Amino acid sequence: MKAIGNMQQVRTQLMLRGYRSVEEWAQSRGHISASVRRAIYDWGQREDREPHGGITRQIMADLRKTLADEPVMLEVE
Repeated sequence: MKAIGNMQQVRTQLMLRGYRSVEEWAQSRGHISASVRRAIYDWGQREDREPHGGITRQIMADLRKTLADEPVMLEVE
């Protein structure tokens, strides 16, 4: 299991994928934004084990899936 990073790293990666904020990503996935923030703070940098709670486990799985997609690269002229 790979760590997804701290809040700033996750926010940056989500922005590269077209989300304006962590809250926007959470709403698009049907999660409560406070739960997503807590999951990132508690579990974002851990590699030793998975979260025990079902909601947190689902949030982290959704984040990993989103962050595994290639970011959209904008062309600058």
